Amino acid sequence: AYAPQRDWASIAVEYAQMMGWTRLEAGRSKAAEAQGSTEAPGKAATAKPIKAAVEQVFFNDVLGLPYEQATDAPDWETLRDRTEHAEPGAVLELGVLPATGFIFAAGVDCQDDRLEVHLVAFGANRRRWVIDYKVIPHHIGDEAGRDALNALLRQEWRTELGLRVPLDILAIDGGAYTDDVWSWAKRHPWGRVIIVKGGSTENGPLMALQKFDRRRDGKVKKAQKRAFNLNVSSLKAGLYAHLRKEDPEERGFIQFARALGDEYYRMITAENRVLSRNKQGVMTSRWVLVEPTRRNEALDTMNYAEAGALRKGWAAMTDDQWDALTAERSAPAPDKQPDLFDASLPLLAGAQPKPKSKPARKATRLADLLREQNGG
Repeated sequence: AYAPQRDWASIAVEYAQMMGWTRLEAGRSKAAEAQGSTEAPGKAATAKPIKAAVEQVFFNDVLGLPYEQATDAPDWETLRDRTEHAEPGAVLELGVLPATGFIFAAGVDCQDDRLEVHLVAFGANRRRWVIDYKVIPHHIGDEAGRDALNALLRQEWRTELGLRVPLDILAIDGGAYTDDVWSWAKRHPWGRVIIVKGGSTENGPLMALQKFDRRRDGKVKKAQKRAFNLNVSSLKAGLYAHLRKEDPEERGFIQFARALGDEYYRMITAENRVLSRNKQGVMTSRWVLVEPTRRNEALDTMNYAEAGALRKGWAAMTDDQWDALTAERSAPAPDKQPDLFDASLPLLAGAQPKPKSKPARKATRLADLLREQNGG
């Protein structure tokens, strides 16, 4: 910002890119965000990687200020109490979607004896709503476990207004039981099911296409374009920064459904980031459990669900696209009965008065004349 070559307009545009603003509104400029996929739900995704640390780059390179990412997990009891003690109607009930624009994603973690599923809705302004957390007591290689995941993809959830919405995308961990995961995932379209794997890198894109053996013409095998490596360190740091936000209108605020349970909040806050210098004097970090007894599946599956939302364009959708999605998903259910006392609603076809026939009109007029003659 101090450089003579930079002007305030270009700085404002770069700030707008960081915030995700995408149109002119109320006299302020909103530039299209350059990073990530521009895919809307239901459409084929591009193969561009989602760039990480957009905010950090702006603070460091443009403002010349230090940028600190969250390193300590928020207090799980505070998160729980914020939801469980909220006023009626302030938070969603378990399994209910918000009546607004959102990308509905699931993150799945594979364990020896179970599948853990995180259901999250991702909205505009980086907001998200945790809808539910499920444990399927089957292995990914078992037919029962695969049937349960297939049923999950067929299932529909209701919004606050009763509209039925299916999952937009499911992201499943392919780091363990890789063959079993691939054999199940390839039965479903790329735009609906992707495979993710956590990486150890602290820099680079949030998600990037995995590299596989190439064909003779040098192109990646088409059947393998559904797999991505994740920068889990950056994903966790970003999540923890958002978890600390308490204003529902703030960018990145996370709302939890009621009755998720104590264990869920212990898992979502299960790790801290520890900073240290290596032998070369370079600062490095690693994520460790807060307590040895903590489980971290909810934290991992949140990252997977976010990767699915990014693949669907969460970080790059324009305001107009969000408006269209909001109009679609804030509508009431088609079979919802109208309120009989709602004067703004048109009368039902069967309730509209039918025009009288000519003989009936004549008989009515004759009756009126007779009453007039009799003084009635």
